[in-house]
This record gives sequence, C-alpha cells and structure tokens, in this order.
Amino acid sequence: MSTENENSTREIQDDIKIILGKLGWSHKRFVGEYNRALKFQSELTTESFKKQLSRPTTKPTYLKMYLDFIHSHNSYRRLGLVKPVHISKDEFGEDFNRKMAGISKLIHDRVKSGS
Repeated sequence: MSTENENSTREIQDDIKIILGKLGWSHKRFVGEYNRALKFQSELTTESFKKQLSRPTTKPTYLKMYLDFIHSHNSYRRLGLVKPVHISKDEFGEDFNRKMAGISKLIHDRVKSGS
C-alpha cells in the first residue's frame, strides 16, 4: 500500500518527466542548467537526478525545488506554459473545492496519458 507521500512523489516525478519532454531536455541538460543557475553550488549529477526521478522514496521537497526551477526557466516560459497553481477559496465551500480538485486530477491524468 502506497502512502500519500509516495503518491505525491510519483506525481511530481511524472510532472518533471513530462515537462522535460516538452522542453526537449535530457536529464543531462537539466542537470547542466540547474547547476549553472546555482553557480555550481549544487552537486547534482545526471545519475543522481535519474535516480531521484525513479525512486518512490525521493523526498517531494527536492522534486518541488526542481519543478520550481523548471517553471522559472526562460525555456519553459517561451513554450507559453504556465505554472499550475491551486487556489482554495473557503467561500466556494468544501464540496466545490473537492469536485474541482477531482476535475483537475482527471485533466492531469489525461494530459499525462496523452488522451
């Protein structure tokens, strides 16, 4: 049985893989861009990045840092993509927010599967 943390990790890993594909970036290219942006203060290697994208035990905080980096990169913006943001408004009510989250997940899953 997988935990919520593992599900979050898998979703973020999948998101990163999809976006890298849209950018046409290899793992090596991502690591180079990431390390260059951090002025080589990062010790991220291509091999460690590949492992982080495949292990269910990778901490979501690391993956979210990578995703934030991608979202802030000029190449991402040039594609006309927008960072998805969840805004929960109490005024809409819990039922509405739950249904909207379900719709969002359905769209995410369909985009991910390519259908």
